[in-house]
Amino acid sequence: MSAELAALRAELDALKNPIPVDAKADADVLPDGYEGMTDVQLKDAIEAKVGARPRGNPSRDTLVRMLNEAGA
Repeated sequence: MSAELAALRAELDALKNPIPVDAKADADVLPDGYEGMTDVQLKDAIEAKVGARPRGNPSRDTLVRMLNEAGA
């Protein structure tokens, strides 16, 4: 339960800090580094790092962002 709470707090913090406009443009051009991974594999990797699996059906961009933030 505490791992899930930590994951939700991290997601809330990420939502409070919007991505700068220039970073969004770069994200569209540059590969995300996870091209060979399915969404399920991204969810597995997030769960391995933070101890909680993303719920629902977040977009691929959200999964990649969550995985990058978990590694920070």
